[in-house]
Amino acid sequence: MQHRVEQQQELIGLEGGARSRLPAGEIRSRLRRVETVVLDVDECLLPGYAQIALGHLAHRYLTREAGRNPARVGAWLRMTLVGGCLYLLKKFQPSGEGRNRRLHRNFGHALRGIPAAEIRRLAPEVWRDLYPGVQDCLAWLCRRVPVGIISLGLDLALESLPEKLGAPGCPMFLAFARANRVSWRDGRFDGIVEPWLAGPADKAAVLAELTRAGQAGIPLVVGHNRDESLIAREAFHSGGLAIGIGAGPADEAHFQVLLPKGDWPGLARFLAAYWP
Repeated sequence: MQHRVEQQQELIGLEGGARSRLPAGEIRSRLRRVETVVLDVDECLLPGYAQIALGHLAHRYLTREAGRNPARVGAWLRMTLVGGCLYLLKKFQPSGEGRNRRLHRNFGHALRGIPAAEIRRLAPEVWRDLYPGVQDCLAWLCRRVPVGIISLGLDLALESLPEKLGAPGCPMFLAFARANRVSWRDGRFDGIVEPWLAGPADKAAVLAELTRAGQAGIPLVVGHNRDESLIAREAFHSGGLAIGIGAGPADEAHFQVLLPKGDWPGLARFLAAYWP
């Protein structure tokens, strides 16, 4: 079933620079029903991909290690070669579950053998480039309803996000955090645990599981592309709302409210105006 909104054929302007085909009254009504916020991470909370940022940090670590210890040159060379494959996959292969699974597989190979302590030291640096306004907007949201994340990235990276946002004092932030799990062997990174979260159906299955367990209610989804298409549809059909922040033309129809890429201050103004 399509969830494309037909009440308004043209996008109308809203507070905060948002646009929607829904009338303002329906937006307010839907936001009043919201019981849970479900966030995406990559290209929503930060301009790039947390997994790729972690890979860059790990590569710099191995470069330093190889300079000090010739025995680490092999690991550095492997990461360099696999990193090149990851770049080509990301740049030239069309998006979709197949590409995402290949990215996960190669990423697991690239980082294999790096000490767990070093990976955990690097992980918080992934969040240094969050979009401006993310912290304030999430602080506002988590005072109202539980806020969680369903991501195709790594659970390892999410561990340090509350500290970066200053959210430990907000118990409803990261009420749930679902992402791909990493595995360790002898205190070193050993890959990403299968089955992998790799596309819209995987995100939808996680949301359904959370809902059955009572951890998620009627959702407000914040995403940006087809990976959120099914949870956005579930939000709409359950009476909630889906917001695309930086959705491209091919993905705008998945969301009922649209905002420019990275415009978290605009999102905060929109929510304050329509979710009293």
